[in-house]
Amino acid sequence: MRSKPAVHELGGAGSLVLFGHAAGMHGRVWAPIAARLADRVRAVAVDLRGHGDTPAGQGPLSWQWFGDDMRVAATDLGGPLIGVGHSFGATSMLIAEHDRPGTFAGLVLYEPALVERVEEADEQRRALMVRSTRRRRVRFADLAEAREHATAKPPTNVLHPEVLDAYLAHGFTAQPDGSVVSKCAPELEADVYATANPEWWPYVRPVGCPVTVVVGGESEPRHRRTTRRAAERIGASLHVMPDVGHFGPLQEPDRFAELVRGAIGR
Repeated sequence: MRSKPAVHELGGAGSLVLFGHAAGMHGRVWAPIAARLADRVRAVAVDLRGHGDTPAGQGPLSWQWFGDDMRVAATDLGGPLIGVGHSFGATSMLIAEHDRPGTFAGLVLYEPALVERVEEADEQRRALMVRSTRRRRVRFADLAEAREHATAKPPTNVLHPEVLDAYLAHGFTAQPDGSVVSKCAPELEADVYATANPEWWPYVRPVGCPVTVVVGGESEPRHRRTTRRAAERIGASLHVMPDVGHFGPLQEPDRFAELVRGAIGR
């Protein structure tokens, strides 16, 4: 029997909000957004399986894993609570709400990682992403070298400085020789991308709570197209964050925090 997912109190008081991270990230990258909401929100973040402080577990990877992690974290926290998810963290929230309706009292979802249909160009793009992720460097001489690497390569080169600090502080494990190793194995992250498929598209449907879906104005056309279609199918309100891409919440924590503030205040 595997352990429960790690959850982290990020502070604040008010409405209970559970934050879910993107693949390759971890829950505490949300700390800068939580700090901006501290007067309104008690923020808690989950590390999904194989990320942050949650072990990867055994067996072939399934996206159901992450939906289960999200449901367990939300259930243990008790309700009512709002879910704020990014990319596959957002999809995990949809899976959790599908499996146990009423898990969330509201959702704010930034570009859920979804596949409506499989096209050849998409498969080629995904195969390239999987290959490059498997080659991702995981060990550095120290956090200073990890920082230098992160600021030079996408997607971490677009992170807000405070988010980058949180990503580095909690995303690496110090080794006896002083080096640091990424807590998220590239093989697991690559498998997340490799196993994304249209089987989750039926989960994109109306749920029993208010939903805000957010898309980055500078995201790739496929992300913008699929996110808009998801918002239509869910019956969600759609918000566009201009001038940012798929990592918009972590690029512009001030703007995203204000968006969350508005969504939970309706």
